[in-house]
Amino acid sequence: MFGAPIFLTVLLLCGGYAAWRGNRDARLIAAACFLATLATRFAVQPLSERYAGVEHGLLVIDGLMLMVFVLVALRSPSGVIRS
Repeated sequence: MFGAPIFLTVLLLCGGYAAWRGNRDARLIAAACFLATLATRFAVQPLSERYAGVEHGLLVIDGLMLMVFVLVALRSPSGVIRS
C-alpha cells in the first residue's frame, strides 16, 4: 500500500545525496537509477496484461542497469572488484 511512496522517497534521498556529495561513479549510478525508475513507469504493461508473459520493456531496462552497475564496478578505482 505504501510501497511506491516509500521507494520514491528513499530513492530521492539516497540518489540526491549521491548526486550531491558523491564522486563521478556515485553520480552515474544515481542518474542511472533515476532514469531507470522513470523509464519503468512508461514500460510497465497494463494490469490486464501483466504477468501473462515476459515484460520485454522491463527486461531491457533491468539488463541495461546490470550493465551500468558492472561497468562502474569494473572501472571504479575504489576496488569494488579486483582481479
